[in-house]
Amino acid sequence: MTRGLRDRNRIEESSRSVSAGLLERPENTNKASKIDEAIEYQKQLQLQVQVCGSL
Repeated sequence: MTRGLRDRNRIEESSRSVSAGLLERPENTNKASKIDEAIEYQKQLQLQVQVCGSL
């Protein structure tokens, strides 16, 4: 497996887990943690765009 493919798979995996966390709506979740998750998700998306752009 090439490094690019390995990176892309890792990014896809982490973005799925972050996006799944954003979609869950537990009652005890506060706004700050949701904002943190959204920022992390955006960072993952930016990294994914960079990796896909370099292929």
